[in-house]
Amino acid sequence: MAQGHFKRFTELHQVHIVVEGQMDRIGERGEYQFDNLLLKYKPELVIVEI
Repeated sequence: MAQGHFKRFTELHQVHIVVEGQMDRIGERGEYQFDNLLLKYKPELVIVEI
């Protein structure tokens, strides 16, 4: 479903999608993984869909 939300974007937009199961949950080291993704990609926009 997440990929469907962003299908209009191309490689020019440099969209990086992380879906459930690719990271640990918040409180179970997921916050550190999320922080590392932010440091690695330095995004201009972050969307968290819950």
